[in-house]
Amino acid sequence: TRGLAPIRTHNPTLTTDGPRIYYTTVKDGDWAVFQIPAGGGQPEQIPLPFKGPMFVLGYSRAESVLLIATDPNLAGWSLWTTPITGGSPRRLGDLRHPADLSPDGRRIATIDWSTSNLAVADLDGTASRTIARVPSESRGLGWSPDGTRLRFNGRGPKGHESEFWKWEAAVDGGAVEPLWEGAGGSWTPDGRFFVFVRRTSARSPADLYVARESRRWGRRRGPVTRLTFGPHSFRAPVLSLDGSRIFAFGEEPRAELMRWEVTPGRFVPFLGGASAGMVDASSDGRWLAWVSFPDGILWRSRRDGSERLQLTSGSAYAYLPRWSPDGTRIAYAAEGEGGWRHSIRVISMTGGAEATVASPTAPDHCYWDPCWLPDGRTILFSNLDDVQPPGIHRVDVDTLQRDLLPGSEYLKYPKCGRQGQVLAQQVGRFGEPAPADGYGFKVLWPDRSTWESVGDLALNYPSWSRDGRFLYGLNLQARRVQRLALDGRQLEDVAVVGFPLANWVFNPWFGIDVDDTPMLMADRGTYEIYALEWEAP
Repeated sequence: TRGLAPIRTHNPTLTTDGPRIYYTTVKDGDWAVFQIPAGGGQPEQIPLPFKGPMFVLGYSRAESVLLIATDPNLAGWSLWTTPITGGSPRRLGDLRHPADLSPDGRRIATIDWSTSNLAVADLDGTASRTIARVPSESRGLGWSPDGTRLRFNGRGPKGHESEFWKWEAAVDGGAVEPLWEGAGGSWTPDGRFFVFVRRTSARSPADLYVARESRRWGRRRGPVTRLTFGPHSFRAPVLSLDGSRIFAFGEEPRAELMRWEVTPGRFVPFLGGASAGMVDASSDGRWLAWVSFPDGILWRSRRDGSERLQLTSGSAYAYLPRWSPDGTRIAYAAEGEGGWRHSIRVISMTGGAEATVASPTAPDHCYWDPCWLPDGRTILFSNLDDVQPPGIHRVDVDTLQRDLLPGSEYLKYPKCGRQGQVLAQQVGRFGEPAPADGYGFKVLWPDRSTWESVGDLALNYPSWSRDGRFLYGLNLQARRVQRLALDGRQLEDVAVVGFPLANWVFNPWFGIDVDDTPMLMADRGTYEIYALEWEAP
């Protein structure tokens, strides 16, 4: 095993043309594509005209081009090919990510998330043909070396919906077939083996596994062998062209909790620089609830770290704790089986048994973002990610009665203010036109019955100020903490972020203390591209 290059990115992807490896990373606060010799050496940036999120999806030897997905305005992915020897990128019609190029470079496979259709088209986007319907949230497409099959990640089959599995579809059509639990992956050039990633538990490192391809008795699924045993978590494995090495991203995550200090005007370690985040302060500011990173255990302590108490056992990952208005209870999202199907739970600040107040009502539901209304008995929450349908749920923690908040049918991710106001993000529904007023944020004020639009905010983890007059959040593109004044809609900078941020659940976490002081998680982990020599089992 050899480390080839350090990387900083939230969702790493890589590919190889043989002598070089191409990968995405973050440079100066924005996404970039780099290349590095496969034997190690100095990374070199590839000049591209794109801004914002960007993935390298594949390489076509026939055309000597990279397949790149971009989403500069967070409004939907577009696909491009760009020559590795220089030249202008070319857009591939209206094709969308997830996607992958065929081995001969003449066709492209795509998944339409709005219809769950897997299709194959010519490289220019014409002659598109749907070959199968795939499970929800499918992604990570890959062609077999002979160009006859496609594999992808998706929700598991019946009885395993909370897990991610590898699935397979024949390019000439037919039903999709579940293979094994796992994600990502790449065939060896001869097509005899398939290397992929799997976790044995939600907290264990993501290890590399290999499956022997089998054709006996008409079956494609051969035995699966584990290749690595930690401590690194691996992602995005790709085989070298001779099949002797596996290139993959390896990581050992760690964070340092940071809090803004006006004097000296910078972020400084908080709670002793604990590897923690998702901090929430009680309404009187005397207590803190927080989650240790990356093991996901819920704790509470005094502001100076004293009287520390572990509230959860670690059997279920805890997310986004929120203090009740009276400071006696803490609500949080608790991880379900297979790292999915999160429930909403409540626990006393003195510890004891957890109470589940909302469990998922469908196999693909995953609850997120709990927050308390001022009455101290009502919790709001929504589904995570692209789970359909959207909507803000509310539950009475005493009676467990629940319903949808009126007017929230196209909303997710509620944020409750101390005065009773609720912020939520507007999202779409699969197969339906976009909302007439776009995908921005909306506020429901306690004295009104309709939601008011506050525009399209580029703020991650938006948080209400103590007095309810401002919304604070992290602008990842600008590398700044900003706040929006609701009276006048004026956006202003609060703090500059001059260090890498730890990625946690899609994006870096952000929060504010009881006095509106920003808090962040500095990235102190190690992340590299590795070359692993291996022998087929």
